[in-house]
Amino acid sequence: MKCSICEKKLKEGEVFYGDEGTYYEDKPLCETCYYEDEPCVTVFYGRDDQPYVISLTRNETEGDFEVEWHSTDPWRGYYEAKSEKYALVNTAELLAYHQSEEMLKEFDERIRELFDEHGIDYARVFARSSNVFYQNYDLYVKKDQALIAKFLVEYILAYIFAYRIANGHRGSLRHVIVFDEATRVFYKKREWRETTLELGMPFIETVPQIIRDYGEGIIFALQEPSIASHSLMANSNVKMVGFLGEGEDIDAITKSLDLSDEERSAMTKLERGEWLVKKAEIKPFLLRSFDYLLEKNVTDKELFERMKPFLKKLSEKVILTTSVQAK
Repeated sequence: MKCSICEKKLKEGEVFYGDEGTYYEDKPLCETCYYEDEPCVTVFYGRDDQPYVISLTRNETEGDFEVEWHSTDPWRGYYEAKSEKYALVNTAELLAYHQSEEMLKEFDERIRELFDEHGIDYARVFARSSNVFYQNYDLYVKKDQALIAKFLVEYILAYIFAYRIANGHRGSLRHVIVFDEATRVFYKKREWRETTLELGMPFIETVPQIIRDYGEGIIFALQEPSIASHSLMANSNVKMVGFLGEGEDIDAITKSLDLSDEERSAMTKLERGEWLVKKAEIKPFLLRSFDYLLEKNVTDKELFERMKPFLKKLSEKVILTTSVQAK
């Protein structure tokens, strides 16, 4: 019997087998290859400083996490952690010697304090890539606590807001926040809850109104505009609408964009890549975008790598002005 990596001949009693869920699962390995294979992902649970490694041969998380390699070209790529037991609540790119390192460190400390305060079980995952100066940082919480973690979105926004105020950041665009499925956070019915009527408008509803003055842009992506909060609809300067077939959603957009009957009817006829666009003080117009096909299994990291050349061409002046709520 030979080691599956170095092909060293193995005697009886010297054989190790790759852990479940790893690349070398159940394959024979020598002791050196089993223990010294380079980590793909390193996991830290809560305040435990003990690193739990996932390599191509070992999985020290006992199945909590697994790892998958994504190739961006024949020579480059990155590892991504996946979990059935934990839910991803935040992801960020760590670039060595970049100024974002310090901000992410401060965010990490504050968010962990909040998790600890509310008894939320969490894990921090660091995944390496082919670029020795780059790794990905993911923050997970136990799936049965995911609802609790949602409120942390508000905390993160509050922190960004406080950070901008403390550093006197006003005026030109510095950063863009992207909300996918934005109605999970900016939800219309929330405005009519008893707590809102008693305590006043929640902080989250003030964000679209004021945060743009502090160098933050926001892109909201949603499928059901009829359940989006008034604050979101009223304070987004540019709106792009694709095909809509639901009456309530069409009514909501018609009202928000002040559309004519003809413009309203266009929403039910739009094809893929066609948009009805409305910007403040400009009449609605039609826009056709590239028919950019994406497989359903494409990850955020793969999309980011694909879009890098395009993003480099953009400047603050081209992307947005401070009045536009538009990754």
